[in-house]
Amino acid sequence: MRDRPADLAEAELTVALAEGWGIEPHSVEYLPVGAGSYHWSVRNQRGTAWFVKVDDLGVEDIGRDGAFDRLGQSFGAALALHRDAGLDFVLAPIPAATGAALWRLTSRHALSVFPMVAGVAGQFGAHRPENRAEVIDLLAELHRATPLVADTASRADLVLPGRDKLEEALRNLDREWTGGPYAEPARKLLSVHAGEVQRLLADFDRRVDHVQNTVPVWVVTHGEPHPGNVMRTPAGGPRRCGGVRGRRNGDGMRRLGRLRDLLAGRMDSALTEALMAQLGAAEEGAWLAMAMLGGEVDRTVAHERMRAIEHVGDRERARLVEELRHALVTPIDREDLFRLSRSIDDVLDSLRDFVRESHLYGVPRQVRFIPLLDQVIAGIEALEKAVRDLASRPSAAVQDALVAKKAGGAVRRMYQYELARILSGEPSAAALKERELAGRLQTAGMAVAQAADAAADGAMKR
Repeated sequence: MRDRPADLAEAELTVALAEGWGIEPHSVEYLPVGAGSYHWSVRNQRGTAWFVKVDDLGVEDIGRDGAFDRLGQSFGAALALHRDAGLDFVLAPIPAATGAALWRLTSRHALSVFPMVAGVAGQFGAHRPENRAEVIDLLAELHRATPLVADTASRADLVLPGRDKLEEALRNLDREWTGGPYAEPARKLLSVHAGEVQRLLADFDRRVDHVQNTVPVWVVTHGEPHPGNVMRTPAGGPRRCGGVRGRRNGDGMRRLGRLRDLLAGRMDSALTEALMAQLGAAEEGAWLAMAMLGGEVDRTVAHERMRAIEHVGDRERARLVEELRHALVTPIDREDLFRLSRSIDDVLDSLRDFVRESHLYGVPRQVRFIPLLDQVIAGIEALEKAVRDLASRPSAAVQDALVAKKAGGAVRRMYQYELARILSGEPSAAALKERELAGRLQTAGMAVAQAADAAADGAMKR
């Protein structure tokens, strides 16, 4: 905001900073930067600086409490991601003395305090090609931290803002608009494109219905990860600015990496697409299992959804085998491609068995399996990178495969420790069930390692 808020006295700000954060301002400088909020630089007598932010909760009294709660959830999630999940790149607010990330300054305004970070934000628009991979990696880290903030972050409602006004306008195109000098030109323009707008609304509704009825896992993410919301420090490291926007469907967000390579023209092979689809099914199955372990998805529901995911994986494997029969040229040796596809299928089969047996056994305290499953997911993601690099960057694919192999080895080591823990107790049916479940994840880790070997072998032969 370029102008200061007309209905907020600076004295109110300084009093709240003292009460909420123990900050005794020596200098207060208004910063006409950013959009949607008011900002100040505040320093105390010792020269310590803070970035102070005030958000307008709305002109009307109705809705302000809801706006405050939503903003508090967003900032609270950012704080948990930075403090509890150890994501240093998340620029989170400093909690007040109450422990909350947000302070009700007035009935209309909310106050938050951030550390003053020396850095430069990017410009609004698309990311530069050389920065896309880095931003995608940050988003992936954010997604993996979902279990820690599942109870804090709000879920996106998938409601189109202002839709009621747009639909009202579409209903009134046959009469003159008298709301101002631009009313009639707007009506005429909308009349020309009314059919297209209605088609887009219908398409939006279909997509929302698809997400709400088919996506098994939601992840915490950043709603607008454009360059304007990324700050780079003098050391060159990126820090995410702004709040975390809540949980959104993980299926679409996890395809960001694939979108990056599509833009670079590296995924034009039907064989590569089939492998990526197989890996996508395996990753979706792994995230479904993670949601089940975190209590976000019921075991019975997870069991049913996993059957549909397995069907997708089987279909894509069959597609790859059919493509192999007719392909004249393949990205890597046919035998290595077949081994890679078979191992990916084994990963998904092991995850299917893990979810099924969790449903059947009803083992309590499933969170102990999260570290093993997290390494399986890391291995799958590394395999995705390897597959994308097979055709155009075989040396990079070898390195990606080594990362996947390392993740598979980590699963094996974690399994050994878990097995030692189980065997140190008294023999019981519960212990046997735990051993079986841990063994399923170890098998998934072994399959990840075998897939990595196939990818590395194929890349080395190029």
